[in-house]
Amino acid sequence: MIGYYAHYHGYGHSNYANELMKELQEDMTIFSPSSFDFTYKEQVVPIEDEELTGTEYDMEYYETPEYLHCAPMNLSKITSRSATILNTILEKKIKLLLVDVNVEIATLARVASVPFAYRRMFGKRNDAPHLNAYREACFLMAYYPESLESEDTPDWVRRKTYYTGFISKAKTTGNYLDPVGVPFILVIQGKGGSKMDASFYKKLADRFTNTKIIVLGSVPEHQQHKNITYPGFVSNIIPYIDHADYIISSCGSNTTSELLSRKRKFLMVPEERPFEEQNEICKLMEKNKLGVRFDSNNITKSMSQLDALPDYIPEEYLPGSFVEFARFLKSNQYDADLINKALTQKNLSEILISL
Repeated sequence: MIGYYAHYHGYGHSNYANELMKELQEDMTIFSPSSFDFTYKEQVVPIEDEELTGTEYDMEYYETPEYLHCAPMNLSKITSRSATILNTILEKKIKLLLVDVNVEIATLARVASVPFAYRRMFGKRNDAPHLNAYREACFLMAYYPESLESEDTPDWVRRKTYYTGFISKAKTTGNYLDPVGVPFILVIQGKGGSKMDASFYKKLADRFTNTKIIVLGSVPEHQQHKNITYPGFVSNIIPYIDHADYIISSCGSNTTSELLSRKRKFLMVPEERPFEEQNEICKLMEKNKLGVRFDSNNITKSMSQLDALPDYIPEEYLPGSFVEFARFLKSNQYDADLINKALTQKNLSEILISL
């Protein structure tokens, strides 16, 4: 039995937890404050979030330890959260906790002597809390290909990481009917906030007065443009992705995976995220000719740059599923020590082959 902590900022963490649970099923328990609609609800343990309530002590007098990101004093729901996680680990005899992501949960696991793995994400994460979590973990996991690893990632972090490649819910095969029936531009907005504000949509609407523009996801308020429609969140985004002439989207890990799964390169609008996560994804995608940073002040140039990219997407960037990762965990009996040793041998073999 393994546990999986899924963070609650956006639905990406919960989506990954849900996809892995589809492979492991009764062998996995999810801990999360998220409202995500998990497939196996009976195996999800709801826990408290860490948002401040006003009961915590004045942070001016209680400095956050250098190995943590958020450590309020006297916030009872964090105490409750910790108790729920540890008691469940004991009751269900969980052998390994996968942390996606939270350095405080990682530290809790370590001081409670619970073997854990930590998910690595894009962005500038060479700060002390992240590096301490990486060191404390039995192993690390990255849901992207190693070829998109940042150049400043330490070698010891790479060697400790299991790279799954991009993960997607969508299939790369299958034909879907055009849901619109006319040429259109697709804009995808997530739940986590966006730079796509009123001025952004006005520029887009003014530039494409005779082209249909469809915005999926969060619906901006007070938008009145006759050529823009806002269906909101749809049950199946794939037909829109497949048939859009151009796609403009934020570039979070989850959205990027889904777009690449349909072999679509896109115009990227990186959102503000901690540790510059989406800006780093955008840079790496551009470097590998998988997308173009969208400039709303020069829309024609951005689209021309996208048109100039080769259509071909190398196999290493096409998303897959958690099948191999789940098999790796199972074959090592969910034992963190066996997994660590197997990963070390695997990475050492690959290093020797490369030499």
